[in-house]
Amino acid sequence: MFKKGKKVLELVDRHYNEVCECFNHFDTFLSLYLKNGKSEETVDQYHKIDLLEHDADSTRREIVSDFLEGTLLAQTRKEILQIVESVDKIANKGQDIARQMLYENVKFPEFVESNVTEISRLTKEQISILTKVLDILFDDYDVLIRDNSLLHEIKVMESKVDTVELDAVKKLFESDLDLAVKNHIKYFITKIADISDLVEDISDEIQVMVVFRRV
Repeated sequence: MFKKGKKVLELVDRHYNEVCECFNHFDTFLSLYLKNGKSEETVDQYHKIDLLEHDADSTRREIVSDFLEGTLLAQTRKEILQIVESVDKIANKGQDIARQMLYENVKFPEFVESNVTEISRLTKEQISILTKVLDILFDDYDVLIRDNSLLHEIKVMESKVDTVELDAVKKLFESDLDLAVKNHIKYFITKIADISDLVEDISDEIQVMVVFRRV
C-alpha cells in the first residue's frame, strides 16, 4: 500500500523520530523538574524540546508540500497526513506543558511525584509500541490486518495511565492542600496524561485504516 512515494515516507519517518526525541527530552525535563523545580537544567531541557518541536513542525510542512506533487493515491495521502498531524500533537503538547510549568513555577507535592514519573514512563512505553506499529504499517501493512495485538497493547497502556492519574488526583484531594493548589496540580497531571491519550488516538486512527482495508 505504501510502497510508492519513497521520499515522502522518509520525511514521515524523520518527522516521527523528531517527535519521539522531543518526548524523550520532555521525559527528562519532568524528571529534572521534580527534583529541582525551575532551574538552569530544566530551562535548558525546555529549549531542547522547543527546538525539536520546531524541527518537527518544519518537517511536517515539508511533508504537506511534497504531498501536493506526490505519486501516492489520494486516500493514501489523506491517511498518512492524518497520522503525521496526530503525531505532531505529541511534540506540541510536550512543548506547551514544559513552557507552562516553567512560567507558572508549579510545585508538585512529594506524594504525587511518583505518579507523574509513572505516567511519563508508561507514555514512553506506549510510544515505543507505536513505533513498532508504524514500522509495520509502512513496511508490511497486511501484518496489522492479521494481528492487531500491538494496537490493543497501546490501549492497555493508556488505561494504566488513567489509573495512575486517578490515583494522583485522589491523593491530591484527600490532602490538606488548599483547593486552588489542588486544582493547579491536577491541571498539570491531567495535561501530562493527555499525551497518552494522543498516542491512543493515533492507534485508533490506524485501527480504522485497518478495518477499511479488510472490507
